[in-house]
Amino acid sequence: MNKNSLLLIFQLLFVSNCFAFSSKFNNYWVFGTNVALDFNQTPTSVQNRPMFTYDNTASACDDNGNLLFYTNGVNVYTNTNAIMQNGSGLMGSLTGGQTALIVPVNNKLTYIFTVPEFGSQAGLRYSTVNISLNNFQGAVTAKNILLHTPSTEKLAAYFDQGNNRFWVITHEFGNANFNAYKVDANGLDLVPVTSTVGISNSGGSYGYDHGAMGQLVISQDGSHIANACEYSNEIQLFNFDKQTGIISNPITIPNYSMAWGVAFSPNGSKLYFTQWTNTLVYQFDLSVYNANAIQSSATLVGSATGTGSYNVGYMQLAPNGIIYIARYGTHYLATVSDPNATGSLCNFNANGINLGSGISGAGLSTGPVFSDLLTEINEIGKTEIISLTYPNPAQNHFRIELKHVMNDNISFQFYNSIGNLISLPFIVDFNSIKVNCEGLAKGMYNFLIADKNNIARGKVIIE
Repeated sequence: MNKNSLLLIFQLLFVSNCFAFSSKFNNYWVFGTNVALDFNQTPTSVQNRPMFTYDNTASACDDNGNLLFYTNGVNVYTNTNAIMQNGSGLMGSLTGGQTALIVPVNNKLTYIFTVPEFGSQAGLRYSTVNISLNNFQGAVTAKNILLHTPSTEKLAAYFDQGNNRFWVITHEFGNANFNAYKVDANGLDLVPVTSTVGISNSGGSYGYDHGAMGQLVISQDGSHIANACEYSNEIQLFNFDKQTGIISNPITIPNYSMAWGVAFSPNGSKLYFTQWTNTLVYQFDLSVYNANAIQSSATLVGSATGTGSYNVGYMQLAPNGIIYIARYGTHYLATVSDPNATGSLCNFNANGINLGSGISGAGLSTGPVFSDLLTEINEIGKTEIISLTYPNPAQNHFRIELKHVMNDNISFQFYNSIGNLISLPFIVDFNSIKVNCEGLAKGMYNFLIADKNNIARGKVIIE
């Protein structure tokens, strides 16, 4: 069998199995009041979707970034905006913080995890969606199955490419227990990895300041977790071991009242932070990873208002590498366009995106973090070889010339600026790879080509 045939088989196998783990799974957000963002377009398209919620939502897309369904934690909606069959009555909440999170298993089965408001007894639950039913409009096939109670309003997930599994991270209410649930090809493991670490997420009054509130996020490389603790007025950082699911080594950033939204920069060197009734947005530098250095690095990078007593809320790193920040009750989201940059160079914009007739609530759309796949390839013992990319910048196609002939077991991988895998058609001709990038969003991309003994990497600009 020749090299072209082998690579075609590899590509077809990859495409047929990557649906559930596509880098475009988070490419369409539906949130707030009658608003959606489509990240498949450049610039990002603002659209109208008839849904309402105060806090965060979750959406699921297919391998091409097309919306499949979405939820506000109470109802599940199809891509035609109808309530999905059996899709009402989920036990999340319109004010439940990170109330819903969608995690795929394969091209049919998807889990929806939900948590309620203010640590109430509804607890952490899961429901399942089979998207292949009802002419691919889907149906909820199991609903509101309890995992633990009470729970905080915190949900986050990370896809560990090296082990082909998700970790779903939650926090119990009333104690210091993190729970990491594994989701893989066999489905959900009902027995979590529990780490008792950091402060107790407890205290408060229902409807007011509460220990269940504040955002939980995972860094793009899966090595760190940030937990905003609203009631105790602090942020805690942790190490996350994606091999074991264990969370450890807390670092506390104290004395920030109403600690609320947190977001890591794509390369993990910065942490952004909001306070719920405040207008200010801060940046912390994590390049020197100890408590004193992080606390002393606090930099005010911007300010944005909301309506009433609420201002900037939850934050989310989007597929385009920009951090979006909810501005409660307004027609705008604030943005951080260059989140890896230090201080004012991060390019904060209070009116970063106009939502038109749509209105921001306190939240955006929560989705799994897909690992930086460039770090997952075993590079030990491989020889770095030179490659030449042209034209660069490129528009509809580009070619990669290798200064060495690789063997038949070749992997070609292509990534956006935050490490998410992009599936592109390509043709291999001896030591050259021609890649079709027609329709790809403008920006900087990375590629990696490897065989058993060699590795080549590079960058290409799409314009």
